[in-house]
Amino acid sequence: MDEIKKLLDTSGLSSLRDSGLTIVSMYGVSEEQRRTSPSNTTVTLANRIADSKAFTLRNELAEGLQMYVDHTLKTVYIFMDSKLDINSLTTEKTISTSMMSHQSTCMRGLLFMLTVSHLVIPILPPTILPSSFMSTLVALSQVKSNMYTHLAQYQSSCWKYWDIAVPNALFERKELERTNPNLLGWWGPAKGVPMLVFIATNISFTTILPAAIKRMQDTLQLKTKNLFRALHLIPFKPEGNTPHPPVEVRSLFLLPSSSQPIIHIVPTPPPELTSPKSKSPFSFDTPTSISSYLKDLTVTEPASVTLYHEYSDKLLRNFVSNWVKAALTRHPLHHSNSGFRKDTRSCPLPTGIQFVSAAVPFLSFLFNQPITENGVDFKKVIAFNFPSTKGMIQQIEVILRKKIKDNIEIERIFSRTHSISLMEKCIEAYLQDAPPFYTEQYHQWKRNNVMHMYNSLARGPCLEEYAVRLERECDSIWKGGRQSCESVSLTGRACRLKMGHELESPHVKTSRDDRTIAVDNTKHNSGFTFFHACDCGRTQKLRDDPFDIEEANVKFYNKFNCCLGTERAALDIEKSCYGESQHLVLKYEEIPPTDASLIYLGPSSVYKNKFGLDKVEGFMNSTNFLIPWAITTVNELKLHQQEAANSIATATTATAAVETGAKISAESTIKNSFLRSSSVSRVNHDTSEWPVLGKTYTLKPSNNTVSTPVVASLEAFPVLGSKPQPSVTSAASPAKASHSASLIPTHTPVHTRQLFDTRRKRSNRTRERVYGLIRGYVGAEYECPHGHRFLSCGEGRVCKLGHASHPKEHGNYFVHQDLPIFVICPCTYANNPSGSNTEVTAQLLRLYVVTPEEALTISIEPKIKKPFISDLGITDSLAYGPGSMYVLRLPFIYRDSQGSPIPVETDIQKRLKSAILLKDCIKFHYHEIEFYSK
Repeated sequence: MDEIKKLLDTSGLSSLRDSGLTIVSMYGVSEEQRRTSPSNTTVTLANRIADSKAFTLRNELAEGLQMYVDHTLKTVYIFMDSKLDINSLTTEKTISTSMMSHQSTCMRGLLFMLTVSHLVIPILPPTILPSSFMSTLVALSQVKSNMYTHLAQYQSSCWKYWDIAVPNALFERKELERTNPNLLGWWGPAKGVPMLVFIATNISFTTILPAAIKRMQDTLQLKTKNLFRALHLIPFKPEGNTPHPPVEVRSLFLLPSSSQPIIHIVPTPPPELTSPKSKSPFSFDTPTSISSYLKDLTVTEPASVTLYHEYSDKLLRNFVSNWVKAALTRHPLHHSNSGFRKDTRSCPLPTGIQFVSAAVPFLSFLFNQPITENGVDFKKVIAFNFPSTKGMIQQIEVILRKKIKDNIEIERIFSRTHSISLMEKCIEAYLQDAPPFYTEQYHQWKRNNVMHMYNSLARGPCLEEYAVRLERECDSIWKGGRQSCESVSLTGRACRLKMGHELESPHVKTSRDDRTIAVDNTKHNSGFTFFHACDCGRTQKLRDDPFDIEEANVKFYNKFNCCLGTERAALDIEKSCYGESQHLVLKYEEIPPTDASLIYLGPSSVYKNKFGLDKVEGFMNSTNFLIPWAITTVNELKLHQQEAANSIATATTATAAVETGAKISAESTIKNSFLRSSSVSRVNHDTSEWPVLGKTYTLKPSNNTVSTPVVASLEAFPVLGSKPQPSVTSAASPAKASHSASLIPTHTPVHTRQLFDTRRKRSNRTRERVYGLIRGYVGAEYECPHGHRFLSCGEGRVCKLGHASHPKEHGNYFVHQDLPIFVICPCTYANNPSGSNTEVTAQLLRLYVVTPEEALTISIEPKIKKPFISDLGITDSLAYGPGSMYVLRLPFIYRDSQGSPIPVETDIQKRLKSAILLKDCIKFHYHEIEFYSK
């Protein structure tokens, strides 16, 4: 009686010692293998059911079991949460031992609830009925079925020893009384059959609607009953018109059958409640007035918030109170199953002393709590006074140990065997298709995949233990000789060689290496190769994935020997000057080591528009034709030349005449400026100008003024068929000269060239008469990693039909548009007819320009936006020579403003938008650029 008196005092049941009590138990069900701290939702709902913050501070009957007594309603609430509190773990026990102990405690606590309660309410997670909870119910059903007789007789002996009134007709009956089922008492250890109803929490709804919740309640109720029948936890439906299924005292619980739902759904809190409040409770602003504060309080809440509060509070309490009343007054064990008479008399409720005297002995078996009688072990005292209880005690202890402990051990044995077998398969999956060496990112990706597979297939208490072992095993495999070099190439691919390969000795070639490709282990290697062309674009070779920008932009192109030769030259971009004071430094023996290269390929006759780029490798069908560029007309050029000459002649009439020798020199200079050389002489040629241009000099105006008689200009008598030019005053001549932007020598002969020159060649006269156009050619070449090359029509499109499909004016459109550096290569669709997601990008690597043999200038000033502006070292406009063909090879890897390499984007969509060649990089001018020497 010592423990009974203590429990009466600590729980507050002393005042209800002889009053009837209602016992309601709430059990928080955790999701399978979810081991986190106890959920606030479960505790909150339990406190709302008890209408008090009863379970904030623990008042434990035993380990994990909390009890609260409502003296007003004379109700005892028992609560237990099955989730493992990680804060309660100690370093003295391993994780597996702690998990087994917690599982055993939860099973014993739930058995206590299902034995002494009137109503048991499992608070379910969003998964509704986890498999661990169902297996626990099956195991406890077997425990109660085996021990109910021994426990009932033992409890009867205890009540007799303590001289406590036995509940109505629970034990020892007369034969006549047993024929009347109405007199059968149903409350008591091992013979209590509580009603079981459920609360499902955090059920997700798009919109909280009562109709949707009602439909889900009906569906879940039907599925729950079918599942319990399949596990033999409840009997099958009775035959005939019997309203209640047969109930036995051996049953673990009763699942009621009525129109009232047995599952109450609490939806997930709406976003209006879960989103953090933006307004701070503390502010230095002017406080609001009372009227505005009261007005804010009257603002109605959204419908979803109102419904959530209804289902989680008011409707929840109504649901529990209705089923408490049903458990006390409409239990099937209160009614007769024979005849049509229905007895509605309720069974007497257990008093406070009956409840405590039944709970204390049962808790001593479940949780090994000691019971003393005047300082002596109570089990020895009761066995001395009632010898038959000794065997009962032994049977109860054996059943609890065998059915609970062994059940956990059996489950653990199965879980261990299954987890070991599954772990071996996961390790095989981890090693499958894995390269000899791989990076940490690839290792984590493979490990996460096998861990996901293991977690989806493993079961039981050993899941977490062997999950940790599997993770450690994957880490040990990777660190045991499979770690690769973490260097990443400039195209975003990792090195495939093992870590520390740079420190190893170089590979020694043997006779067997003649049939294989030996990898240089002193250099990084990603295993990916490109098939790219040289600077001039004539030949192609394989190249390794570059890890160094010098290898990407310089060293690879130095392996070719076809780019320079007869009538070819390369521009030293770094040493040359550009703009108005252009001075070019040309190289004939080697190409300067710069990221980009500009090569003179020869006279314009090298390119044949009928054949396109000839004797080059890798071009796709009909994609090797440059775009014709109708620059201007012959008449337009003549007009601009004559306007410039007239303006200069008008300006020089006010100056003195120069000496005869100077006149002859000026006439010779003008004549030479229109001459075109047909060959290149490396011995006598100055490297400060393009090979096709003759050396010209600028004639500076002399300071010596000589008075000469004014001579009438021949413009007063224009040639027949020419367009007369209006007279220009000396004040307007400088503006006119600036507008035309011409660089004609400062002295002009007296006789101005006529608009139509009758001394031209016959072929030129025929061309001008038929077409009247001055044409050049431009082209943007893209190249993909597989060696496919094509010239673009602009905007990344492919020239599929060659030059025949381009109008003469297409070049004008082409030079005035931005060109993307990366486009989708046509081989993506040619090699993947099924439409797979493997996309191959081609990169803009070359710009071709063919200049006409006319007195005008084609210039280039490339600007790459990536995202800053890069000029490739060509800081100003670079003028091409007339009648020539050039190719500008762009960098494979670009640099940032600090000179560091910019890796290629690994994401295809980001790569396509990462860089563009700005429009108007190729222009033409109506004047000839003169070259100056340093």
